[in-house]
Amino acid sequence: MEIALAALADYASISREGKLSVMGIFNSVATNRLPARVSSAHLVVSLELGAAEGEREHSVEIKCMDADGATAFTIDGEFRAPPSRPGEILKMDQILRLENLSFDKQGDYSISIFVNNDLKKTLRFRVTLIEGPDNPPS
Repeated sequence: MEIALAALADYASISREGKLSVMGIFNSVATNRLPARVSSAHLVVSLELGAAEGEREHSVEIKCMDADGATAFTIDGEFRAPPSRPGEILKMDQILRLENLSFDKQGDYSISIFVNNDLKKTLRFRVTLIEGPDNPPS
């Protein structure tokens, strides 16, 4: 199993025909106060599975941590892969809507995606404190 695509985005959807649409991919969050709040974001993951991985249960853990290793959030779940034919590569697009995220400090963060306890992908992003009414220049 491989992750062909993983991204944080403002919005994502999958059409009835199975077409994945992703808008507003980002790797930074700018805020004028801490904790930084993100009311809504989408984590988009496109999986490629071999035929032997079809018709099986798979565990998923998504862990977001700051640069010091403190956990910002964790999501655990399971999915069952659809059946496949020998030699076929299964493609599964998954969208997780993340709501009301809070980041206590500025700096680097990572989102690690584990499938069956195996690290498959790490996304990195930064929370930056900018000048504004709640954070005037020094």
